[in-house]
Formats: sequence, C-alpha cells, structure tokens
Amino acid sequence: MPAFDLFDPQVVPRGIAVHMKTPFLEDLRLDEVSFERTARHSVDIGAAMIIVGQRGCETLQLSAEQRERSLEISLAVSHPHVPVLATATGASIPDIVATAKRYEQMGADTLSVLSPSWSASSKDNLTCLAAVAEAVSIPMFARCSDWGCTLSVEELAELPKRIPGVVYLKEEDTEWVRRIKALLALPGGKDYLGIMGGMIPPGIIAGYQAGARLFMCAADVTEVLMATFDAMEAGDIEEARRVERLHLPLSYFKSYVRGQYDNKMTLHRRGLFDHPRIALPAWHHGFEQLTDEEEEMLTSALRLLVPFFGKYPPRLD
Repeated sequence: MPAFDLFDPQVVPRGIAVHMKTPFLEDLRLDEVSFERTARHSVDIGAAMIIVGQRGCETLQLSAEQRERSLEISLAVSHPHVPVLATATGASIPDIVATAKRYEQMGADTLSVLSPSWSASSKDNLTCLAAVAEAVSIPMFARCSDWGCTLSVEELAELPKRIPGVVYLKEEDTEWVRRIKALLALPGGKDYLGIMGGMIPPGIIAGYQAGARLFMCAADVTEVLMATFDAMEAGDIEEARRVERLHLPLSYFKSYVRGQYDNKMTLHRRGLFDHPRIALPAWHHGFEQLTDEEEEMLTSALRLLVPFFGKYPPRLD
C-alpha cells in the first residue's frame, strides 16, 4: 500500500525531488549499498520525493528484477517520510501495465510510464499512459515527451480531464520554463495538482516564477538546489541568485562532461557512490573518466559549494 495519498491537495510534494542515479558494481549489476546510502541521505536532508527508474538514470541497463530491487530499496528507506515516484516500462503496453500494477502493490505512491521504444507518436504515448491509469488506483505523472514525441501544451492541458488519474506533470522539454507558463494560462492547465520542472539548475528561479513548485535533480547537489528553492519560497530572489551563481561553475563543467558521468563524478567525490562507473554502451554520450586537469576543474567548482553540504562533503584533495 502507498504511504501517501497524493490525490490529496494537502500532501502534494513541494521542493526538490531526487532523481536516483544508478550506481554499478563491476559486473554492471546494481550497487545496492551505494543506492541505499544515496536514497537514505536524500530522505535525511528533506527531499520532497524520491524518483526511481526514469530513463535518464541508466535504468534500462538493469534487468527487470534489478529495477524492481531499486524500487524496493527506495520504498524501504523513504516510507513513511517521503513519497516515491516509480517508473514502469517494458517492451509492450501490456508489459508496462503489469509492471505498474506490481509497483503499486509494492507500495509506490505515484507512477509515471516510459512508453515502449517503438512508440512512434504522441498518440502511442498517450495510449500507454491511459492504459496504465485505468489499471491502477494511485495518481499518475504525465511526461511531456518520450522517444522524441513531445506533447503540445494544449494536449497537456487536456490530460487531467481526458485521462482520470493523471494529476501530475513532469515537464522536461528543452523549453520547459516557457511551456509551464503557457500551460498554466490555458483552460485545464491548473487542474494538475503539481507540475515538476526540469533538471537544469539555472531554470529553478525562472521555473518557480513560471509556476512550478517541484523540481528534479540528482543527489549530487540536492542541498544546493534546496537552498535556491527555499530562498524563492521566502521571496528572497537575491539570495536565490547568489546560490545560483555559486552553482554555475559546476553546472558549466557538467555541460562539458555530459552523459551520466556528469552526476556520478560528484556522487563519487561525496562518498555517496563507491564508484562513478557508467554502463557501456552508454545511452547518453559523455566522458567515462576525467583527466588530472579535469579533476582539478571539478575540485575548484565543488569548493564553492562545500558550505551547503553538512554531510558527505566532497573530497577536495
């Protein structure tokens, strides 16, 4: 059973949700110790939600059993403190429906779906979403896009009425700030209980101003984004901008590193992950390791952020 009734407007998650990345052992199985450590730390520092199984966390490199194990760990650590968003995927819509029902039985508080990779249109994605929403009794997150098929803001505005159970939105298009603002100006746009903005840190301030109150990030810099969000909640935009300026060098360096290593290098430096290894072949091109000079660039960027990390401060030597 879920620990949270996320249909209740009084318990809608607000703040920074942690997008769980996948730590690997040498055989590319899930490093359960590192995963649990990261989930527990995220809960301890006050994450608004734990997100498991999204496409951008190498989840498709794991077996179905390993994906289920990652959810099991997340639920054990998070409940009854923090809600868990699980992502159901599979080779076909019936597979995804079966997975979603199993995740609900395990105790997931809310679900999103990753449509089959053969999906060729937004219609395919909506068919999958509707099938899952009909099969489960917990709330659903709509995703603005999958496999290159992006829903228009007009389509998104219709979803809460078109598919009962879809009451949350995960907006991660490259123009997500503008799209959220446009969505909330449309009839139906305000029917969502919550809208989650993307992961790009410079967008937190603009995303908040556009109307988002839930944001997603990896666990490497959650505390920094929490400080930005808290400043916006307090109406102190200058403090939010100050924190953002401190964060920008690391953000720029991540755009240079790219891929999954951009988060894992810091998760490892902080001691949350025992190893920063990525799965190969990688779904997202980027570095597999850093040179000595690049390690020093990372150190310089992290040094600015040390005051935000009460626990698991990054190694700077």
